[in-house]
Amino acid sequence: MTDPTAPASQTRLWGGRFGGGPSPAMAALSKSTDVDWRLAPYDLAGSRAHARVLHRAGLLTDDELPRMLGALTELSAEVAAGTFAPVEADEDVHEALERGLLDKLGALGGKLRAGRSRNDQVATDLRLYLRHNVRALVGELSSLEYALLGLAERYLDVPAPGMTHLQHAQPVLISHQLLAHAHAFARDVDRLQDWDRRAAVSPLGSGALAGSSLPLDPDAVAAELGFDRAAENSIDAVSDRDFAAEFCFAAALIGVHLSRLGEEVVLWTSTEFGWARLDDAWATGSSIMPQKKNPDIAELARGKSGRFVGNLTGLLTMLKGLPLAYDRDLQEDKEPVFDSLEQLLLLLPAVTGMVATLTLRPDVLEAAAPQGFALATDVAEWLVSNGVPFRSAHEISGAMVSFCEEAGLELDQLDDDQLAGIDERLTPDVRAVLSVPGALAARSTRGGRRPSGSPPSSRRWRTSPPPTAAGRPTRPWRPRSDPAGPPAHRRRAARAGRRRRPGAAGLLGGDRPARGHRRRAPDRGRGVLRGGGGPRLARPPRPDPAHGGHVRPARAALRLLQLRRALVRQRRRRSGGPRLGGAAARRRGGGGGGPGRRPPPVGPRGARPGPRPGAAHRGARHRPGRRRRRRPRPVVVRAAARGGAAGRGVGRAAGGDQPRDRAAVALLGDGGGVGQRLPPGWRAAPPCRRADWVPVTSVLDELQRRGLIAQTTDEEALRAHLAAGPVTYYCGFDPTAPSLHVGHLVQFMVLRALQRAGHRPVVLVGGATGLIGDPRPTAERQLNDRATVAAWVDSIRRQVAPFLDLPAETDGLAAPVYVDNLTWTEPLSAIDLLRDLGKHFRVGRMLAKEAVSARLNSEAGISYTEFSYQILQAHDFLQLFRRHGVTLQTGGSDQWGNLTAGIDLVRRVEGATVHALSTQLVTKSDGQKFGKSEGGTVWLDPALTSPYAFFQFWLNADDADALTWLPQFSELPAEEVAALVAESTERPASRAAQRALAEELTSLVHGPEELRQAEAAGRALFGREDLTTLGAETLGAALREAGSVTVDGATPTLAALLQQTGLVSSLSEARRTVKEGGAYLNNERVTDADAVPGEDAWLPGGWLVLRRGKRSVAGVQRVPAGR
Repeated sequence: MTDPTAPASQTRLWGGRFGGGPSPAMAALSKSTDVDWRLAPYDLAGSRAHARVLHRAGLLTDDELPRMLGALTELSAEVAAGTFAPVEADEDVHEALERGLLDKLGALGGKLRAGRSRNDQVATDLRLYLRHNVRALVGELSSLEYALLGLAERYLDVPAPGMTHLQHAQPVLISHQLLAHAHAFARDVDRLQDWDRRAAVSPLGSGALAGSSLPLDPDAVAAELGFDRAAENSIDAVSDRDFAAEFCFAAALIGVHLSRLGEEVVLWTSTEFGWARLDDAWATGSSIMPQKKNPDIAELARGKSGRFVGNLTGLLTMLKGLPLAYDRDLQEDKEPVFDSLEQLLLLLPAVTGMVATLTLRPDVLEAAAPQGFALATDVAEWLVSNGVPFRSAHEISGAMVSFCEEAGLELDQLDDDQLAGIDERLTPDVRAVLSVPGALAARSTRGGRRPSGSPPSSRRWRTSPPPTAAGRPTRPWRPRSDPAGPPAHRRRAARAGRRRRPGAAGLLGGDRPARGHRRRAPDRGRGVLRGGGGPRLARPPRPDPAHGGHVRPARAALRLLQLRRALVRQRRRRSGGPRLGGAAARRRGGGGGGPGRRPPPVGPRGARPGPRPGAAHRGARHRPGRRRRRRPRPVVVRAAARGGAAGRGVGRAAGGDQPRDRAAVALLGDGGGVGQRLPPGWRAAPPCRRADWVPVTSVLDELQRRGLIAQTTDEEALRAHLAAGPVTYYCGFDPTAPSLHVGHLVQFMVLRALQRAGHRPVVLVGGATGLIGDPRPTAERQLNDRATVAAWVDSIRRQVAPFLDLPAETDGLAAPVYVDNLTWTEPLSAIDLLRDLGKHFRVGRMLAKEAVSARLNSEAGISYTEFSYQILQAHDFLQLFRRHGVTLQTGGSDQWGNLTAGIDLVRRVEGATVHALSTQLVTKSDGQKFGKSEGGTVWLDPALTSPYAFFQFWLNADDADALTWLPQFSELPAEEVAALVAESTERPASRAAQRALAEELTSLVHGPEELRQAEAAGRALFGREDLTTLGAETLGAALREAGSVTVDGATPTLAALLQQTGLVSSLSEARRTVKEGGAYLNNERVTDADAVPGEDAWLPGGWLVLRRGKRSVAGVQRVPAGR
């Protein structure tokens, strides 16, 4: 085993040729662990993939592979926990990790170096790091877009001065200007998506520069690590840093866009402009000037943009003179990349919060809009529309400005005589554009913006998706590649004589055709043929996953799904061929696009088409027996309309009738008022500091393993949907009480599991449905007043936030969005409800709901108020689909009828396929309702159920319940849960399962400090810790949970107190207990039953702790005088 303090020569990755180690100055210069330690989790992921390839090549035995993977898994956990770190002798991250592996495996650890070099390792690690964290960056950019759209929605029709040269130019809508910023950030998202396509190439297997003579398979490694393919040229693979420079360019451009937005906020919030006010939480003050409110976030955005540009410049300057292949200069490529990424992840949440809470001043904006003769251009264009040449119109409008300057008037203050005096062509009709509303209304060209909420004419910004020829809105864009491939029974049979070989598990599944004449160069290895065309996001695997099922290729393009306000078309690769579809293709039973995927034809494959009539390029000719060698195009699977007959199933890999690649669509909605979605005290997550590997395709398997899933809609379709890319999902909570209870933890577990798998959570708190109430099987709910429900909405929103805001544990996970369904329900009129929603519901299906049926058969019956609840919840799903692109709803199994009603409504109204997942209802083994204790409901609010009582609820669970609840509520790894279950089964007295539940859930709900206090209280009450270490609040909560009495006036004797607390039944029994040494006061044995506790015996909060024997505890509280 190696010693961390051993000489560097014993752990260094190079040696033999050198007589000694490097000089201290050389070692200090070469050392890079302070920078590249960020790559450690990614390097370990690559090592696991490399170990499997070595095993397949026969370079690791069947016995050695599990040991190698086990050591790498253990090392990964130590790196994540911070218990393994580089030491002074380690030159870089690779050397440090090999030292850790040698410590665990000895000589076996050295086998992992075969077939790879630090050159291809670091190139792979950096790509993995960037591709993983760019996903987080895209999420933050999306949040900023939502904030800008929400701000634009709140001030949709407010005019403002449009500026050029920082001078008034023409009146515009302030929403128009805000959306211009949103466009810029949408392009940033598109740019990162395009970058990912080029970065999805794995260098691992290229060695130092010339590959390897060992029988390795670079394609298999690439597939396991989530890359599209292995590098074509090994020299290029180890020396290429284009991907890093290109990312720094994208980061610099994002910084420029943030700087421009920040500059405008600085100006708008200045006293000179006075257009906007910053929220106090997103501004700072002055150490000497009490009146100051400084826009520090905007100024830092402006300042950091220079830093991003500097990182790009430094990186390009370093790269410009390097010969091929690898040079040590490339050690300097990481700092600018890391800095740009981490600073953006630090900056973007703050800018988002600033924008989301910004308050504009419509009165100031409207007053300033026409100033500076800003209507002059509109007057000139009015003259042009009335037949005046533009040169003349320009001069007439300029004469108006000159006249107004001398007269001290604005253009709209001129009377008819003054207008006619300037030029006879200025008739009174010109007043149509001599007002800001009139000027805005007159603009109808592309890119313009009209007031009163009417949709802009620009194709890039619409209030709804563009209609089809059939008059129905198009369905949301979906990625065209299915990473899982078609089911085995629907795959096309191989042509005669063509070899088949296994594909990489978890990517395409099953067998895939060999490349045949399309096989790539020998240095590429023999990987799987990747179907589908878009880039895939790197998702490094969890340690030693079963059958590689952890690998998830990302969707074909990044997208933002909001269907309310605006549509941005993202650039995609263009491909030839006519566009298929149209109205007929979208009719029921037609063959066009739609949700889901069209099954390929079942019959034998027909003959390939011959040449088509018409002009061809020069030299084109049809050769039936010979095909050109060309790069394979991705197979495009066309979706089928719901219920449609099989038409063209699988697109051909090449040919004139290849369907055209549709443009990726980013749908940006109104955001429902982003500021309203931020819960009180909302703060963005701090920047990421380390990577956290999240298995993303196994989330359904994980939930099933934990016993959380009751039922889902089409499971196969749901799995494909989750694997196709990050999904936006939601769960709703009705405010029927001031707090949620432990029964709601089941939904939190599902929300967190999906979020950790890379999906985006939306949390709905039902400010509207809480006023109605979901029907119970027994009796009508009591209706609460609006003020009470509103207060409960805020309380529950604050309770939910800590469960999903996980900055300390996770990198790059999507931040939750919080919504209140009162936002869209309150504006509904009775006509809207009945005409637009009610017509889609069938009474028979609504009556079939279990709770409704039970109420109908009872004497109480059911009111229409509660009967209509299902419509409102279904409407929530429809609204969230439109506003946030939500395609999955989760809830308890008792909500299944409401969940499926929402699915049906979305399908009927939008023609889209969405999904639902219901959870098991948790019960106790004795039949008692889960979440109840002897003291009543176990709440999550510490004011209603103390952390100590919460801890004790789990600690005192029945053995059978604990074994059932442990996998459901614990987020520990499966093997640890299994070990705890085994220990609890073999030794029930250890209460290992109960203690694990109590510790994990108390920490999750109330925090580590409250867990420490609850554990300390338990120990102190039973004499294992000093009672004086407990705070008054913790001590009081523990004793109230144990049972307590109060005393007023003179303090009784200890015997009387033992009787009053119920620890004994009589005074004689109390004296006997004291005599036998079984009575304790504040953990001190009592020897005199008639003694009265002195003043120094009272603990903080006025408490005495009485105990009989080892387990019976009670408290006595002194009532202060005057109460």
